[in-house]
Amino acid sequence: MNLVIGCDALLIEQSKLIAEQSNALGLEFDGSDRSSQYAILYDGMLPIGTARLTLHGKCVIINQLAIITKYQADEQVHFLLESLIKYVRRQGITRLEAHTTDEAQAYYQNVGFEFVEQVDVVGHFRLSHMRLWIQKRELCQSP
Repeated sequence: MNLVIGCDALLIEQSKLIAEQSNALGLEFDGSDRSSQYAILYDGMLPIGTARLTLHGKCVIINQLAIITKYQADEQVHFLLESLIKYVRRQGITRLEAHTTDEAQAYYQNVGFEFVEQVDVVGHFRLSHMRLWIQKRELCQSP
């Protein structure tokens, strides 16, 4: 597996395609799309997973994490999250934030994220705010 991170139009389009094929909850593309970076997870030449990274000061928000349904397995999710953590650490980021479903919360906790609070209910899914401190605890600018 290989992870590519950037902000060009091809990565944005691949991200949208993966989201459509993953049955992901409420993935909507908004005004932050063009100012965010996109991570695309490839299995060989095939794009199978995505996440959007939005920078707020020394904090990065992970949004729209999705893996195409037939490729969803623990090792792909773990690889994607671990790779994102390594990437933001190299960028000097202080912390990662994410909103995730109860179903996906264990994946985040397995790589070091902590539960912060219950934030919302979308359809039949409860969303939890998760946080991972990468470096010393500094305040991020509010999104």
